[in-house]
Amino acid sequence: MELEITTTALKKAVKVVVVVALLVALYFAGKWAWPQISGLLPSDRAVTPTPAPDLAMQAAVQGAEAYYTLDAQKGEKAWVEKMCTIVSADDCLLYRQMFGPEIGALFALHPNLKNTATVTKAELVDEQTNNKGNVGRVYRVWVRLSNPWPEAAEYGNPTVVYAHVVRGDDGQWQFVRILFDQEAKYYEATPAPTAQP
Repeated sequence: MELEITTTALKKAVKVVVVVALLVALYFAGKWAWPQISGLLPSDRAVTPTPAPDLAMQAAVQGAEAYYTLDAQKGEKAWVEKMCTIVSADDCLLYRQMFGPEIGALFALHPNLKNTATVTKAELVDEQTNNKGNVGRVYRVWVRLSNPWPEAAEYGNPTVVYAHVVRGDDGQWQFVRILFDQEAKYYEATPAPTAQP
């Protein structure tokens, strides 16, 4: 039994093999190219990473909003207790002995005072390390007051304040306080530095 292959049959077989090879090549080319052009797979293009949240800035914002959110009806003690939930135990003592009485005096002047504070912007202006190796930062913070009392209204709305935060021994950032006007003057013309992670 001899098998005879005609040139016509051979041409047909070659055409079939070429078409199958072409289809296989197109399949693999499409499998590689489609994700590249549709953005489904990483390519050689540079990808901008999502920045990590600035936990120090979050502490500054939380502290400034808590500090300026005031309710005379709830009283001085409620304000101090609120602040003590976001500051260290040592700083809580400072709030009880120094800042609390000031807030109490403000509430006595304005017994109907009720204000909600919202930070609209914050930027780093200083970073220092103390002799224990703890890092402290100062943020320039823009605070919008919902119901500014007369003494606060003179600073504008939003008002710019400077919030001091520190990284504790546990690595967590904590609000310390709003800087006094005399301290804030140092930072009023200070450009923002580059923060360390």
